[in-house]
Amino acid sequence: WDLRAGKLLTELSSTTGPVTDVEFHPHEFLLAGGNKDRTVSFWDLEKFSCIGSSERESGPIKCIYFHPEGECLFSGTQDNLNVHGWEPSRCFDTLYMNWGRVADIAVASQQLIG
Repeated sequence: WDLRAGKLLTELSSTTGPVTDVEFHPHEFLLAGGNKDRTVSFWDLEKFSCIGSSERESGPIKCIYFHPEGECLFSGTQDNLNVHGWEPSRCFDTLYMNWGRVADIAVASQQLIG
């Protein structure tokens, strides 16, 4: 979206299904999208193209959050916390959390909160 012109520049579309959460990288022209099909997609915002997608997780992605320094992306499902990289797209780690109804992820005092 071009705020000055008030018009749509492009529409990011994929075949992954409905998007449940989006997050902008803190330092790069990169957008991550959590999808109901249990994947995370990574979008290059200079080329407006999908540069990668994660493998399917245990359930629909409920929330995503870039590390404040942009080092990785956290994604939350009902029971798991996953840590992703995007060059190339891969999952660094999966932690079983048994969160149940997690709706968001944040960092406070250098600690991850779900």
